[in-house]
Amino acid sequence: MLKFKKLNDKIYGEIRKYILNTKYKACDISLGVFIMWDEQYCYEFAEIENALIVKLKYRGETWFLPPVGDNFAKAVKEIENYCVENEMKVRFTCVDDEFLDYFKTRYGNLATVTFNRDYSDYLYNIDDIRAFAGKKYGGQRNHINKFKKLYPDYEFTPLKRSDVSEVKEFLKEYKREHKKMGEVEKEEFKNTLKIVENYHPRYFTGGAMRVNGKMVAFTVGEVAGDELIIHVEKALTTYEGSYPATFNAFCKSVTAPAVRFANREDDAGDVGLRTSKTQYHPVTLINKNQIVVNYPMPIKKLPTIKGEKVVLNAIKKTDSKAYFKLYTQKENNRYWGYDYKKDIKVLSEDCFYKMQARDFKKGVNACFAIRLSAGGELLGEAILYNFSYDGFAEVGIRLFKKYQGKGFAYDALNALILYAEGVLNLKLKAKCYDKNEKSLQLLTKRGFCKVAKTGKFYRFLRKTPQNFDNDL
Repeated sequence: MLKFKKLNDKIYGEIRKYILNTKYKACDISLGVFIMWDEQYCYEFAEIENALIVKLKYRGETWFLPPVGDNFAKAVKEIENYCVENEMKVRFTCVDDEFLDYFKTRYGNLATVTFNRDYSDYLYNIDDIRAFAGKKYGGQRNHINKFKKLYPDYEFTPLKRSDVSEVKEFLKEYKREHKKMGEVEKEEFKNTLKIVENYHPRYFTGGAMRVNGKMVAFTVGEVAGDELIIHVEKALTTYEGSYPATFNAFCKSVTAPAVRFANREDDAGDVGLRTSKTQYHPVTLINKNQIVVNYPMPIKKLPTIKGEKVVLNAIKKTDSKAYFKLYTQKENNRYWGYDYKKDIKVLSEDCFYKMQARDFKKGVNACFAIRLSAGGELLGEAILYNFSYDGFAEVGIRLFKKYQGKGFAYDALNALILYAEGVLNLKLKAKCYDKNEKSLQLLTKRGFCKVAKTGKFYRFLRKTPQNFDNDL
């Protein structure tokens, strides 16, 4: 199982060794981004066979960046296993187009792919930026020439750790100059302080532009694969031409032969920033895609399944009152492992009936009523859930207390197994509270074998079908 570490300065070196040789083009796998945006995204890191796996939180959901390093397919499989173990969808974010085909091939029509132009990175040929040659860069050359004419005593020097206090003073003046920042700009400015405080030439490269000894601009970036990713560019606009002059000087200062491109990250949908970054003629935009692997529930309509003693069929609106009791009575849910209070904020008699109907429509799970006859009262429920793209699903059974110990749970589970394996061709898993002896015996008798323990729950895999056995 993957073991994740939170971001701290002790693992900077571990992370950087993967970034240095990555083929990943988007800026999102970089130490600078991790440091700047950790508060918002709560990054965590795990290593598996020379590959780095990065997990993050976005709008309350867990997402993964594409793995970097060796054994890409192995790392993806580990992510999938982690999602199954933790009962979450497989979600990848910031997938650049180079990796998109891999995921499309792997998941086929189970994958939903979305893309937002606002978060595409601008990639420039670094030699073009160093030279600003030709007609199309005439505007940039004019700005730089004016800057040099107005401020002949300018100097661009590498950024050092000893410059950090001066950078902080510069940022105070920058903030006074930009009094009307938008929300995104405010967030980015706040996070700039984080990378400044963590600046170290071992991990980053940077530069400061000074006029008559005063800092009027600074920039911070890092080398990742064949790119110079520029995380921060701040300049005082009262010094005309300071932005193009700093960009040009910074690219000239980075002389590593492997570096072919400059990545100025995205524009976050800011119109002014988009205009500015476009005017520098990017060779391409690095699009970032989000991929959600959908629940592949292979049931379009709930069937009626007949067992030896019970019948499984759809939960009906007329079951609402009994179904409400099944969910809310403590004795029915002591070992169930689900807290409805997380999903249901306002209780009503039909809220759980509506929830299971909605989940079925979304393809999340299939809940069956357990009855003695097709039109009989509700004894409990049987559920198929946690469908995974590789053909697995999880099973669950619960009964009202008065119907327990009569063989109904065994018969319901057996009927569900025969349907899931024989009709849907699913492979089955289950989980069971470690103190629930009756369920442990039931699962074992039906061919489920313990494979792991997560917290207070054992996890089971049904490895081989067994013949129906009436002894219980």
